[in-house]
Amino acid sequence: MNIQVTTRHFNGSAELQENVKAEIQKIQKFNDSIKDVHVILDAENKLRKSAEILINISDKTICASSEAENMHKAIELVLLKVQRRLKKENQKHKGHRAQSIVELIESDLSIEGIENQRSIH
Repeated sequence: MNIQVTTRHFNGSAELQENVKAEIQKIQKFNDSIKDVHVILDAENKLRKSAEILINISDKTICASSEAENMHKAIELVLLKVQRRLKKENQKHKGHRAQSIVELIESDLSIEGIENQRSIH
């Protein structure tokens, strides 16, 4: 997984960037198909700091952003949003799984049994 951290309108310390990368590594457990992540930290306004995360998954891009009074709070909020969205995306894929062969055979047998009972009566 490729992680890129961009800071705008301030010089982000190496420690801040390493902390962000460590947190991004943790969210990989929510989705296995994350290809790359771009984190944008912006401090254009002295009162409001913003953080934005763009995650490229195999077939789509997930975006999240947040604003707060300090950068650490903005990062924390955007990570929570990303975790929620990745969990939701994972649930979508799990909900659309194909039936196993055993399930198909059992359903066919139960349908045949019902049809046989109807023809007898």
